[in-house]
Amino acid sequence: MAASEATQALAAGVMAGDRRALARAITLVESARADHRAEAIALVAACRASGREALRIGLSGTPGVGKSTFIESFGMMLTAQGLRVAVLAVDPSPLSAPRPVRRRWGAWRGARERRWPCARRRGLTWC
Repeated sequence: MAASEATQALAAGVMAGDRRALARAITLVESARADHRAEAIALVAACRASGREALRIGLSGTPGVGKSTFIESFGMMLTAQGLRVAVLAVDPSPLSAPRPVRRRWGAWRGARERRWPCARRRGLTWC
């Protein structure tokens, strides 16, 4: 499927490191709407067609084991080498809680606020 002009522009923004474009792309790819599915597939295909490579790492673990410390150290090391890093942090606890649940993203926000030295570094995107 050929990507629309809007999808091509979004892919170009993602590839250029535009944080707003990245946020819109994440929202589009995560959307459960049927009309977004085809656009998301075209977006991913457009980004992959650039020939650039990306490494994805997933971390999980109990609170206090050092996930945030690892992300901080690893991100600082990679950006010091001139690489670009994006961190997507998800606190799954509200997703698995019984309904109705009040959305409290305190753990996620707290981790993000602790990351200020790393997040301000050029080449690192915290989403």
